[in-house]
Amino acid sequence: MGSVSDTGSETSASAPPPFARLLATMLPEAGQTHLLRACLHEGDRARAAWQQYAAARPVRPTAGQSVSRDQKVLSPLLCDALEKNGLPLSAFMRTWVRSASLREEARYATWRAILEEVVEALAEYDGHVLFLGGTALAHSVWPRPALRHSHGLELWVPETEAADGSLQDLRRRLGRVGFQPVSPGANRPTSADAAQPPWQFRHTSDLALTMRRRPFAIPHYSMDFATVWQRRRSILLGQRTFDALGPADQLVYTCVEACCTRYRESLNWACDAWYLLAAADDLPWRSLLQTAEAWHASLALWITFGYLREELDAPIPAFVMAELTQRARQSTADDRLAALVGARQGRRGGARLLLRGAADLSEWVSIARHLLLPSPRYFRWTVADHRPTLLPYYYLRHGLRPWLVRGRGMLKRTLAPLAQRGGRTSRGAA
Repeated sequence: MGSVSDTGSETSASAPPPFARLLATMLPEAGQTHLLRACLHEGDRARAAWQQYAAARPVRPTAGQSVSRDQKVLSPLLCDALEKNGLPLSAFMRTWVRSASLREEARYATWRAILEEVVEALAEYDGHVLFLGGTALAHSVWPRPALRHSHGLELWVPETEAADGSLQDLRRRLGRVGFQPVSPGANRPTSADAAQPPWQFRHTSDLALTMRRRPFAIPHYSMDFATVWQRRRSILLGQRTFDALGPADQLVYTCVEACCTRYRESLNWACDAWYLLAAADDLPWRSLLQTAEAWHASLALWITFGYLREELDAPIPAFVMAELTQRARQSTADDRLAALVGARQGRRGGARLLLRGAADLSEWVSIARHLLLPSPRYFRWTVADHRPTLLPYYYLRHGLRPWLVRGRGMLKRTLAPLAQRGGRTSRGAA
């Protein structure tokens, strides 16, 4: 009896957490990992990583279409690595990354000027505002702000201030520097950004600004504004400063947000976390683990921290991974539902791929049940302006959606030859 119990205990202790393979679909693929190493590492390691990347995904010096999206987003970092580490790039790629880097430098100059105007406009604002995303990281831990490609600005305001109407002054201040609200019909929230969709603004230069009432796109992950406000840090920008999350909170936020939205495909999150870890010599790891538990983020951190430590050699202590692994094995049904919602947002989030990644029959059944007949909580998390009375409609729409998508595809394939034939007939008549 004793030996059987011991063996079972050892097996349980060594088993991966639930949904481990599903979570892995949110991580960079092998080729993307080689590209990240080439950009982030130094010397021989960076050059070897680029050679591995180029061997698996050669770049033909013919047209811009042969340049991957990953290379486009990371082009400033690639150019920096080319100068610093002498990456063995082809003549075409050398020219391309340098041109792309110059374009990004020019883009950053415009972005920086707008950011300074926003910070100036917020200087006398009586409320509380935290800058999220790449804005704070580019100006604090990255080697140079222009190396990080940013799509826009993200602000977080507490829900209490959003609810009492005190944001009218904030909106007016943003309006004075060129930001106007975007109508809901012109910029609808993504499916995982529901329940409380963020307010979207657009600058006259077309720069986007997002004002969030909660930090994460999936409501399961929680973050108390008052708590993180006490741990905030001020970042210098010109003659002014702006407030952002403290280093430990920023690290947790960066990794959890990567598990929530499709924007993780840009790979910026991995660079952000890597630079954060490189810049922080004395992170309060015990406090960080408590934060992860309070924010229901242990499962998300287990997969992202594991990737950073194992694939990018990020300095994450072994005891942190051991604690996260133990908590991930004890994850709740809501933790796993949040993981599934996040996985569905990426380009590898198709139902077939997720089911194929199930570790065993029990996990396959669990994933299939979530996909086919999700809980009411799933709709509360994923439906914008959710209304409990419409729950039957949400289930009906969820069940019909795959068939509607398939029917639309069949209709397109049927009509395409007819359209081509009609085009040839009209050209012949002409």
